[in-house]
Amino acid sequence: MLLPALQGAKEKGKSAVCVSNLRQTYTAFAVYASDNDGGVPPSYYYWQVMGSQYLGPSQTYQTTGDYPAAANGPRHPILQCPAEKRDVLYGGPATSKTRMYDSPWAPSSYMMNRAIHDSPSIPPPRAIFGERTTDANVWGWAQVYSVSEVSFIMDCKGWGWGWQDPKLDGGVDLVSSLPPGPGAGYYYAFRHPGQRANMLFYDGHVASVQHWAATGQRLLNCKYP
Repeated sequence: MLLPALQGAKEKGKSAVCVSNLRQTYTAFAVYASDNDGGVPPSYYYWQVMGSQYLGPSQTYQTTGDYPAAANGPRHPILQCPAEKRDVLYGGPATSKTRMYDSPWAPSSYMMNRAIHDSPSIPPPRAIFGERTTDANVWGWAQVYSVSEVSFIMDCKGWGWGWQDPKLDGGVDLVSSLPPGPGAGYYYAFRHPGQRANMLFYDGHVASVQHWAATGQRLLNCKYP
């Protein structure tokens, strides 16, 4: 009985580190917004835009197995969730598993709400950090009315093979994202005890969340205005 208890304590410790990372990440985004007229960097490769000035120390890294060399610059330890279990990059070699933090293209354990990022592909007006998302209502996404309800950054899904937008999108709220569905890579996010994921909200608090199928609460949302 001792070993399961120790394993459980170890996993809870990893979750606590993940929560700390997310809180520090929020501070980094807040400082970035202060320096950029309230703006938020794009969800795709936001760490490249922010860099060590906001995200702290970076490191170069080597990939392993069948994966190509790291192609997206250095990665930041603050973006590593220690609870990652390794998975296959969708569309890549089925025999090779990796942490998403070790991905050659998207070295991060976290994904960012696509409704928040500042990008030409998102219709204006722009998101304002801690106040509103973009007008994602045009896509029919779940609308909330308080920043404390807005999903900001959460544990990542399983990334795909090659260049992609490492974002939180509507796939996380589909039935097909439950194993063994075709979108089960999204379920990789629910890696903490009790099949939960850690979610950073737009007001800076962090909470443990479950898949929408367990709660009826959709994880992708927006707040505009």
